Amino acid sequence: YIYHGDNRKKYAYNLSDYDIVFTTYEIISREIELVEGRSNDSQLAKIKWKRVILDEAHRIKNHTTKANKTMCLLKARYRFALTGTPIHNSIND
Repeated sequence: YIYHGDNRKKYAYNLSDYDIVFTTYEIISREIELVEGRSNDSQLAKIKWKRVILDEAHRIKNHTTKANKTMCLLKARYRFALTGTPIHNSIND
């Protein structure tokens, strides 16, 4: 399922019915609002995903950004981070 576009929230209630859900860092960051370090009632944050796979994971290398914090709020049994971008600045990357 491609979770993107103007009508995406209308179908968010059944995302857990799909084997694969594609979305973007921006949509997750926008929909999971951070309130005192915890997520709001976003359907994305409520689902217990089997796997979360982040492509272009170098986009969340800074642990202080909203994108990083919201990705960490996704509940998942397994997590994978993929990137082709090498370490640039420090070992924390």
